[in-house]
Amino acid sequence: MKRNIIIACISALTLTAVSCSEMKQTNIQQKNEASGNAAPEISATDDNREDIIITLATNSEMRSRLKNEIDSFNSADNGYQIVTKIVDMDFYNKEFDTTVMNEEDGLAVDFNMVQDVMNTDSVDIISSYAFANQSKYEILKNMGAFADLYPFMENDPDVNKSTLNQHILSLNETNGELRALPVFYYASTLVGESRYVGDKENWTVDEFISHWEQMPDGATVNGSSNSENIYYDILRSNLETFVDYENVIVDFDCPEFRKILEFCNRFESNHGQKGEWNYESPRMVVRSEIRGFTAAKLFGEHGDEILGYTEPPYTMVGYPSADGQGAFFKSDALYSISANSSSEKQKGAWEFIRQFYTEEYQQEHVMEKYVQNIDGEEIVSYGAIGDLCINKNAFDTIAQRTINGEYDDGKRTDKGVEYTVSMPTREEVDKLVAYLDNIDRWETTLDRQLWNIIEDEVMAYFAGEKSLDDTVNLIQERASIWISERC
Repeated sequence: MKRNIIIACISALTLTAVSCSEMKQTNIQQKNEASGNAAPEISATDDNREDIIITLATNSEMRSRLKNEIDSFNSADNGYQIVTKIVDMDFYNKEFDTTVMNEEDGLAVDFNMVQDVMNTDSVDIISSYAFANQSKYEILKNMGAFADLYPFMENDPDVNKSTLNQHILSLNETNGELRALPVFYYASTLVGESRYVGDKENWTVDEFISHWEQMPDGATVNGSSNSENIYYDILRSNLETFVDYENVIVDFDCPEFRKILEFCNRFESNHGQKGEWNYESPRMVVRSEIRGFTAAKLFGEHGDEILGYTEPPYTMVGYPSADGQGAFFKSDALYSISANSSSEKQKGAWEFIRQFYTEEYQQEHVMEKYVQNIDGEEIVSYGAIGDLCINKNAFDTIAQRTINGEYDDGKRTDKGVEYTVSMPTREEVDKLVAYLDNIDRWETTLDRQLWNIIEDEVMAYFAGEKSLDDTVNLIQERASIWISERC
């Protein structure tokens, strides 16, 4: 019963939530005028003025980096104080120092968070971490629940359209507005040995299938030769391309989805479970994430130092798609400002989140410096989070320092044997940047319920219980109903 009630509440969201055009726009001046008082002049140097409280919604697994930035911001005399709203604290297990939630718990957390954002002004900064299922964040963004960040950038000398990667900004726009901003980013793609996939970057579904049919006997897709594994590696990893939250449509009955699903069904089913991988077989493609500049070596002679088990040269082919542009960007953390917050709180919210996008912050936190004292000698090392900077100067600086070997001299020791791995060259980095500049899609996180709808039908198809036509039609029908009820 509890589950049904929660699902019913989520389904009724668009009926009960206030529309974006009706959102209550409150600010300090309006409140003073309503009470008959003149709005006081606000000065950052007024010692008698209480700090304005800015509420940031996130989860209990808040990164220590975020906590440090909150502490630093709050210790400064800037007129604002950040407080956190930990949305999943009711499910935090102190013994294991983690959050333990089932699907029903996640639905409840997301429902409450959506209500807070849509119907109240109780939160000012919304992190994508604030949702158990980040598709809710995506839906709110498209509904206009978040403020456009571009106006805040207009008078900001350090964080604006000229200092940030315009390509990344444009991919995060909704109707020309920037309602969500990633801190760092990375790319997901498929990589193939050029001897198997050719040298053309990215491919259509027909090109993907054509190359497979030319593979030698015993070949695999990412080491797999069963329906379920290939579905997970090729289709499930790219299902977002068939869902458009912004226009509230799904496209699972398109020829591309049908062709890839039919391709997966060529292989033997493992009864709905992932099967074993064969890493000794010829592999047409492998899944890869571009999470830093060492990935540039994939464009040169030393890419096997990254993949480890295939033979260069390689070609970045992306996921098979209708337009042949199947690679996409992803980000672990995005930040938004609530459209319901007062103008003064929105200003303070920007003052807080803008610091994540400065050149200094981005450079220091992508390549974090560690200093150790070993036998009286100061040893400096760097730990990379493996992502790319949205700040252009930080991006360029880290690229050049990686090429120069300033972060890593390449020296390694294995069982007492010393050897050296290569650093990417300028030519390889330039090729990587060119590839990134041609990626035209940002990942859209799917709701778990939508995952379940798709996988229920797909696994029944692999089991021989339904035809291809019935499977595609049922997925399209059920997914269409789902998205129309929630967006």
